[in-house]
This record gives sequence, structure tokens and C-alpha cells, in this order.
Amino acid sequence: TKKIIIFPNLIKQGKYDPNIKKKDTFLISSRLIKRKNIDLALDNLLNVKNKNLQVFIIGDGPELERLKSKYKANKSKITFLGYLKNNDINNYYALAEFFVNLSDSEGMSNSLIEAMSFGCKCIVSDILENYYTAENHAIYYDKGDEFVLKIKESLKLNPKEISDYANSRFSIYSFESNQLRELYKIDNNNTSCWERK
Repeated sequence: TKKIIIFPNLIKQGKYDPNIKKKDTFLISSRLIKRKNIDLALDNLLNVKNKNLQVFIIGDGPELERLKSKYKANKSKITFLGYLKNNDINNYYALAEFFVNLSDSEGMSNSLIEAMSFGCKCIVSDILENYYTAENHAIYYDKGDEFVLKIKESLKLNPKEISDYANSRFSIYSFESNQLRELYKIDNNNTSCWERK
């Protein structure tokens, strides 16, 4: 009906700055649980023959200590940052050239939206939720795909277009004030918390 307003996940607007981006830098930002397939992502990345490869993993969860132990021999390439506050996370979105999320399932991934808003080239699992969120602004991975080819595909993505798309679709600033007025109506007389008395 006309009375139902559906809001997607909203983010603060990100900014793509090509001067900040660091080539060959990958970011994983996720709750560290099994269905997120962090092992799959890291194993694929370590198979990439690139001596400049740098992977940052943001997040906490029951898998953190196991993953740190499993990949301790790769400390020069893989850095576990643990839990970070939003401003610190945004610094890594701004820095990373790529974002990777090979999760088995997602709702509407906030981390994907945030990464896109900062112009990251995103390689994500081939699931409907990710298609709905990123459309043609990401590269989709299915288990068994050649990950190096997905990285090569992602090089064709335009970071500025990715950022503009995410910010225009998911940034809180992109929503008109009348939509917010509808959300915050407090009685049947159309009195709104946005109106001054």
C-alpha cells in the first residue's frame, strides 16, 4: 500500500579518493563465523602470485583465534585487525583497492555497501542478495571459480562509478526529507517530529 515505506540498509556517505587507494590491497570486513568462508577467501588470495599483496581482516567472532593461528606463517601479507570502530573501518575502506566477501549467505550486506561507497572493487559470493545490492558494480564468485580471473575481471570496474552508485542508492543523504517525514509521523493528523511548533 502507499502507507508502507521500505528503507534499505543506509550508510553514511563514503568517498572515493584515488590518491588514498593502495594497489594490491584487499579488505575483508565481517563477523568471523564459519558461513562467512574467511578461509576460502584467504586461501584464494594466498594463491595469487603477487609479492605486493596485502590483506586486512576487520572483525571479531568465534573464528578469530583459529584463523590467526592457521595463517600465522603469512603475517607479512595478512593482518588481523579485530574489532574496529566505524571511523577506523572507513580508513581501511578508503585505502583498499579490493573488497572480498565469499559468504554462503547474506541479507543486505552493510560491509559490501560501505566498501562500494569508498570505491572498492568488490569480489563477492554469487548469491541473489549480493546481486540485488551491487548489481553490475561487483564481480561474482562461485566456489570452484578461478579467483585470479575474478581479480582480473574486477580491474575493469570503475571505482568512481561504484562509489557514486552506492552513495546514490544507500547513503542516508540520498533520501529526500519527505520520505523521512513519512517515517517519523507520530499521529493521524500528520504531525511530524520534523515540524517546528
